[in-house]
Amino acid sequence: MRSRRLIARLVVTLLVGGIAVLGLGSSAAAHAGLESSYPADGQVLPVAPRQVTLMFRESVEAGENAVRVFDDRMRRVDLGSRTDSARGQVLTMPLPGALPDGTYTVAWRVVSDDSHPVSGSQRFSIGAPSTVSGAIPPLGGPSGSSAAMTAIPGVLRGLSYLGLALGPGILLVVLALWPAGLRDSRARRLMWSGVAALGLSTLGEVLLEPVWVNGLSLPDTWAGGAGLDNQSARFDAVLAARFYLLLAFGVLLAVASTPRRTIRRPLLLTTVLVTSSLLVTWPLTGHAAVGRWVPLSVAVDLAHLTAMTVWLGGLALLAVSLSRASQARELATMLPGFSRLAFGSVVVLAVTGTYQAWRQLGTLGALFGSPFGRLLLVKLGSVAVLVSLGGLARRWVHRRLRPVTASVRAVGDGDTLLVDQSPQPSAEQVRMLRRGLVAEVMMGAVVLGLTAVLVASVSVAPAANQRAAQTSRGAPGGTRVTIYPAASRAQAPDVRGQTLDRDRLALADLRGKVVVVNVWGSWCQPCRKEAPDLARAAREMAPQGVRFVGIDARDSDAAARAFVRSFNISYPSLIDDDGRLTLEFAGVIPLSAVPSTVVIDRKGTIAAKVVGIITYGTLRGLIDDMLAEAPSTARKGGS
Repeated sequence: MRSRRLIARLVVTLLVGGIAVLGLGSSAAAHAGLESSYPADGQVLPVAPRQVTLMFRESVEAGENAVRVFDDRMRRVDLGSRTDSARGQVLTMPLPGALPDGTYTVAWRVVSDDSHPVSGSQRFSIGAPSTVSGAIPPLGGPSGSSAAMTAIPGVLRGLSYLGLALGPGILLVVLALWPAGLRDSRARRLMWSGVAALGLSTLGEVLLEPVWVNGLSLPDTWAGGAGLDNQSARFDAVLAARFYLLLAFGVLLAVASTPRRTIRRPLLLTTVLVTSSLLVTWPLTGHAAVGRWVPLSVAVDLAHLTAMTVWLGGLALLAVSLSRASQARELATMLPGFSRLAFGSVVVLAVTGTYQAWRQLGTLGALFGSPFGRLLLVKLGSVAVLVSLGGLARRWVHRRLRPVTASVRAVGDGDTLLVDQSPQPSAEQVRMLRRGLVAEVMMGAVVLGLTAVLVASVSVAPAANQRAAQTSRGAPGGTRVTIYPAASRAQAPDVRGQTLDRDRLALADLRGKVVVVNVWGSWCQPCRKEAPDLARAAREMAPQGVRFVGIDARDSDAAARAFVRSFNISYPSLIDDDGRLTLEFAGVIPLSAVPSTVVIDRKGTIAAKVVGIITYGTLRGLIDDMLAEAPSTARKGGS
């Protein structure tokens, strides 16, 4: 009864604790979803942009056709010679110089650092929106990505998890609890089946991953081509390491199958070392390898995977090798130890699973309001059923196989030697136990399958972040981007004054350079949100001669300086205590519109304005357009 209550409390704690953490959390993880773009989704431009710029939240790997631009009849119009930033977060696709008015669709498909494909599309218009007909052509031509290719990643991941449980999982349990099992033919067959499953899944990922991430069809696997080899470089390295570690594990298994029992302890230590190294290759190609706190997340994922491997591997061993009446004595010897091991594994799974759910989802709403979250709930329910079945088995073990102390013989001066003996289960009890073990193994297979599908899916955080970014740009009352044609640009005011560093600065002295003027204040929360993007853009674009100037509006000196230090802002900011400098831009930006950004071209005219929060992608796109324009032939000054 006590054991049953303990299991029930553990299940309730897992459910309630996980929901509480999600309810208190904020968005914790943001994989390589689209953060911002230029043109923005739904934006209407007065003139054709010179290029499309996409900024992702993390580094991505991009193939030859990773970014494509189509007109309103789904005819490709981009120039095809894409350029990428050094860190792989910004992709830029040049466009022809004379695109006609109408609506255009930007489609992308890249590979994130955790080896997941990230794809999407959005639209912008030139002049006025037009009617769009047709669908985005698939990357693989008319055949496109088949249903088989969509399902294959989950199948391969599930096969690898099955291999881990049958191979390393069973070997660890045998070495720790049942050394005689090394000579059991059924146990050996299970372990070699695990090795075969691991080999097939690794080979399958090497061959099929490049085709899958590019959205191609199954026949493209044999068609080959350099364009297929664009998955993450880290993914390639990790799979290579997994292959060699699998060979090492095969050697260990061959050695373990020999009758030399004297190598048990060294073999156990070596097996633990090789198995741990092998297991860590899974977190390094999954969600744990990207985002915040990567070392901690990889360690937690490794603990989660190890607990699952040992627990399910032990269950499979009991169900196949030790559930015969002829092995009742071995069963009685092993079951108490495995019962404790299984309970410890459940505790580890509960703690690490809660952390993983928080990191992948971040909020309680995402748990119920997204396909990823709902699938996670199904897995959580399956784990709860599995834990309940394990609780019943643990109760059975405690009732029927509890060691009893028996006196065996007298030693010395009348002393009695006491030993622990486990009662041997009857044939009927073994059959009952076997039925329970088969049920646990079947439910464990369901959990493995759900885990494989979850790992092969992109978590909800990227989409949520992308939607938020698009809303801040395009929602009513949100950010508004205006681009002025070269023929109708107004001269920028000659704003001059004292900077926070007590230097004198005039915009006229920067004529001949592209200048970005940002109006901000330390009291402004949206300013804090955009400050990291502005500071980053200023550092990256400085070698190209782009200058950034801030206007600190209605602020205290101490607060303004703290703001600059906090966000590592390297460019100067003019002091605007009374709003006089901001008033110089009257007619361009409202006096109360903080933050606001103005982009000035080399001729000193206002080329674009952004009222509201500006993102790195939008800013980079505007600046690149200005840099692509022919330099002014009448430069006055410049520095």
